[in-house]
Amino acid sequence: MLYIDEPIINETTIDQHLGNDTDRRCGTKPRTCAVGSMTFAPQIPADFKVLPRDQWRTRIQQMDAEKSRLSDFILHQQIPCKSQEQTLYCHGNSPAAAIEFLRAMEGQPYVPLSPASIAGPTVGFQNAGGYIADDLKQVTDVGAASEYFVPANQIGERGFRAGWQQDAANYKAKEWWDLGHRSRYSFDLLMTLLFARIPVCVAYNWWGHAVTMTDPVLMPNGRFGARGRNSWGDGYGAHGFFVVEESYATPDEAYALRSITQSQVTYAGMHVLA
Repeated sequence: MLYIDEPIINETTIDQHLGNDTDRRCGTKPRTCAVGSMTFAPQIPADFKVLPRDQWRTRIQQMDAEKSRLSDFILHQQIPCKSQEQTLYCHGNSPAAAIEFLRAMEGQPYVPLSPASIAGPTVGFQNAGGYIADDLKQVTDVGAASEYFVPANQIGERGFRAGWQQDAANYKAKEWWDLGHRSRYSFDLLMTLLFARIPVCVAYNWWGHAVTMTDPVLMPNGRFGARGRNSWGDGYGAHGFFVVEESYATPDEAYALRSITQSQVTYAGMHVLA
């Protein structure tokens, strides 16, 4: 089931979609690191069981009817879509959103996490594209500071409030799974994780962009697709959500967020930084 005004990206719409994206900022570089080389993101276990495709349709219909998709948790908690504005920090927005989404699934309170606190340190605090792998390392080692300490789209270290690293330690990723290089099995791995309501950070080379995938989708034409949330604000798509059909949804690289730091922080008297 699609949301109202939710764009579909497939062979028919891809040219129009990319044409409409000319004013957007996409800044994710294709991966250069070898699979298994990142201690913070080991390759997905070899014995991981992929959900057979003959079960997908029924499972999707059940999740739709029960409103038990990851996107349903996100919308229920009224988590706003991130907006990278004129930054090239999509590579930091994706993991920041993933942590927010997993916190929602685990019943932790919503805290706006700053993509700049992840992406900035990985690119020398410049407005530059980067590698998702670098951002994942940053958010695993240091964490993602809240927007009470670092503005969402801060360019330059000067705007980082004192104590931001201590704040970021409350929002660390503890475990990622690396889905490896693109292969004939990549889409099935992605969909199986989404059935388990596990947010997956993906990079699409055709887009030069990083987004966060949330739901398995049964397309109106009977094919399968995946729902993701962009970092172009709530005005894009359906509150930031869009759907990509399998041919374009198969990721060039993908990382599943398996666990995060548990925290209940109070920011009484503090204001989100602009």
